[in-house]
Amino acid sequence: MEVTIATFSQWNRTQPLRAVTWLCGPEPVLVREVLAVYRAACPADCQVVLWAGAGPDSGVWDVVLTDPLPEFPRLVIVHGAQRLKDFSPLTALLEGAGPDGPRVVFVSAEDDFTTDSGELVPHLAAVKASKHGQLIRCCPPARPADLAALVASWWPDCGPALAWQLLQDCGGSLSQAAEACGKAVRAGLAPGRETAAAVCEAEPGAEFADALIAGDKAAAMAAAQRAGHAETGAGLGLLASRLSHLAALAEAIRGGARSYELAQKAQVNRWLAGRLAPYAPSYDAARVARARELLARAESAHRGGAGAGVAQLVVAGW
Repeated sequence: MEVTIATFSQWNRTQPLRAVTWLCGPEPVLVREVLAVYRAACPADCQVVLWAGAGPDSGVWDVVLTDPLPEFPRLVIVHGAQRLKDFSPLTALLEGAGPDGPRVVFVSAEDDFTTDSGELVPHLAAVKASKHGQLIRCCPPARPADLAALVASWWPDCGPALAWQLLQDCGGSLSQAAEACGKAVRAGLAPGRETAAAVCEAEPGAEFADALIAGDKAAAMAAAQRAGHAETGAGLGLLASRLSHLAALAEAIRGGARSYELAQKAQVNRWLAGRLAPYAPSYDAARVARARELLARAESAHRGGAGAGVAQLVVAGW
C-alpha cells in the first residue's frame, strides 16, 4: 500500500492525489505547493474554497458531500480545518470516495497532526486508514541537499549550488526564496550569481513583517500604508515564514536550549535565529495558529485583488 502519512518531501517524490487529503505543518509555502498541484489537476471553474469556523460545520459538510455531475470533476479546499468540531460526516465522505471522483483537501493551521495519548485523533486516523486518503505534513526538508533541490525546482535550470546560495541570501526563508525565484522567472532571468543576488537584493515587506513581529504596531501600520500591492503580498508571505521559525524557536527555548543551540535545535539558520529569538517566547502554539489563520484570510483576499486595507487588517488583528 502507498504511504498515507508523509512529510512534504516524501509526498513530493510522486505527488499522489487522493480523494481526501489533510494538510498541516509549519511551512505555508509548501502547503501552497501541494494545493497548486491539486488545483492544476482540476478546472478552475470546478474549484470551491471554504473556511471552517465561519459558520456551522454543517455548511462545510453540505458542500463537501454534494455529489457533482460525473462529467465535472471537482476540488473542494477547506481552510482552517482544525476548527471543525463535527467529523461524523467524514465517514460518508471516505466511504463514497474513489480514485477518479471529486477531491477534498482539508488545510489545518496546526504544526503537526493532532494526537491523543500518542495516537492520531479518530478523524485523522480514518483518513490515514482509507486507501483514498492521505495525511501530509508540510515541513521543510531536513537535508540541505533536499532544501537546495526544492529551491532549484522553482527556477528552471538553477542548479543546487546556486539554489543553496539563494536560500542563504534569503535568510533561510523558503517563502522568501520562492518569492525570489518567482521574480526571476517572471522577469525571464537566466540563473546566475548576479541575477540571484539581484532578486534577493531587497526584501519586500521586511519592514512591515519585522515591525509586526517585534510588537511595534505603529511602525508596521506605517509600513503597510506605504506598501504597494506586490510589497503587501511579499510582506504577508514573509510573515508566514517568520511564524514558522518563531514556533520552532519557541519550542526549542521551552525545551531548555541555550542561545548557541537555538539555530540547530530549531533548524533555523543562525542569522535568522539571532533576529527572532528575542520575540519567540511570546509566540506560543495558540498565538501562532491564530496568526496563521489571519494570514491565510489576508492572502486569499490579496490574491483576489483586494488592495488597500489588507495589511492594515493584519496589523489590527495581530
